[in-house]
Amino acid sequence: MMHKGNRMAAALGVLLLAAACTQTLKRVNSESYGWGPQQGVTLAKVQSTIEKTAYDLAWEVVDTKPGSFTAKRSWDYDKHNIAVDVVYDLKTFSIRYKDSKALGYNGRSIHHSYNVMVAALEERIKAKVSALYP
Repeated sequence: MMHKGNRMAAALGVLLLAAACTQTLKRVNSESYGWGPQQGVTLAKVQSTIEKTAYDLAWEVVDTKPGSFTAKRSWDYDKHNIAVDVVYDLKTFSIRYKDSKALGYNGRSIHHSYNVMVAALEERIKAKVSALYP
């Protein structure tokens, strides 16, 4: 049988472990692609490149319209998932939190897996769109 003090210590340990796995939600707002795309690249080419980039990183692309789409990613037999809105034009893009499941989002912080996946998407979008030419 566990003593009251041991139960409190165990509960505190679980809370600290959970807190160690969470981070402030990563926000990507009006981020520049970097050095590209080159002049003459169309929005349609940027769109197809960003959508393919998301797909290549195992995101499902849905609700596509010019200038935006929703990207979803799930893992562990759909036990965990995230959804983001990707909004873009010829100069900048944003990745905005839309929804998640089993990642402890509280309006400010979320499990670090979200930030890792969004950061990978952000960096790959920058690289791919910067390399575009007409």
